[in-house]
Amino acid sequence: GYIPARYVVCGLTFLGLMFNFMLRVNINFSIMAMVKNKEQTNHTNATLGNADVCGFGQLDQNEKEYDGDFEWDEWAQAQITGSFYWGYVWTHIPGGRLGELFGAAHVVSISLALAAILNLFIPLAAK
Repeated sequence: GYIPARYVVCGLTFLGLMFNFMLRVNINFSIMAMVKNKEQTNHTNATLGNADVCGFGQLDQNEKEYDGDFEWDEWAQAQITGSFYWGYVWTHIPGGRLGELFGAAHVVSISLALAAILNLFIPLAAK
């Protein structure tokens, strides 16, 4: 009972790409919680069409409002979310060359670990 190496490589590649995607979209979701809402909407009179079907009733019973800490305009938010993709574009050529020199597995694992560590510093960098 052993697992063939190609299945292990396939599973590890899948997990690596999955974690890479989660790190890639992390800032897009977190920026919504970081930015203060400019206009506050009032949901007190909003009701669901068939409230008794799901049993939830009014929208405001389950909804919690959170206002972020930063007052960034749309341009600043676009620069922040776009900065990851600029880094993504500019690191392809050096990453390819490092992959030639040291092997793709080492480059992918080190870059994924580095991206995960740098993601931990997003709140500190934002302040």
